[in-house]
Amino acid sequence: MSHYDRFFLASDIDAESQRDQREVLRVLQASPNQADKIAHYFYERTRKLILLRSFTVSGKGVKIVDLVRDVLRYVPLYWTATELVCDLAHSGVADKGLT
Repeated sequence: MSHYDRFFLASDIDAESQRDQREVLRVLQASPNQADKIAHYFYERTRKLILLRSFTVSGKGVKIVDLVRDVLRYVPLYWTATELVCDLAHSGVADKGLT
């Protein structure tokens, strides 16, 4: 088990939440190191967006960024569009009518 094997899904029923977590992990962990690759992607994309969206508000070099508005809401969208969808298209899943 990796340290990515538990996460929150909106459910009041623990057994249902655990079942959903297992299903998400089954899909995302097509290979043994898939969770690590996904975590690395989220880390790198977050870091790049913070650098891109940061701006200086004073002459002292202090930079700020609205993490939620300018960074965190976009990272899952980038991942879905560039990693998940592209992987499905390259794997032929879309051609088989499974998407």
